[in-house]
Amino acid sequence: MYIHFILIVFKKRAQRGIRLERNCPLKMGIKLAYLIGMSLEISGAQAAYAHHSFAAYDMARTVTVQATVKEFRWGAPHSSVVLMVKAANGQSAPLNLISGPPNVFVRQGITPKSVRVGDKVKATYHPNFNGSAGGALATLILPDGRTFTDQESFGAAPKSR
Repeated sequence: MYIHFILIVFKKRAQRGIRLERNCPLKMGIKLAYLIGMSLEISGAQAAYAHHSFAAYDMARTVTVQATVKEFRWGAPHSSVVLMVKAANGQSAPLNLISGPPNVFVRQGITPKSVRVGDKVKATYHPNFNGSAGGALATLILPDGRTFTDQESFGAAPKSR
């Protein structure tokens, strides 16, 4: 944001015919401000990239389940779905799966109303490393046959050889 301000200042000065001398302290200050602004923007990009880590999930494994939708959370930076899965003892247990942002769904024709409470779905996910019930959603097959594929987790999974 700050960089854009500096560029506007330079443009206005050029339009008025004002030039700064080669060793002008103001010119040096503007250069320094530009470098600081660029550094902050780059560090912000690194923080955003680090935020999208899949280190908590076993990306080398996938688990597929038949389940019932308990809740679908449509939101940024991540949407998520809570599924009810039958355990070996016959009891239903919640499974919390995190996925990408809403725009990943929209690009595949999935809207907030596409996933409804009570829907029977098939989900494939990368499980949590810590063994807790949940993980990163890889694919979700809806009752009408439409398939959602989370490109973020798909891209983070190791390539098979």
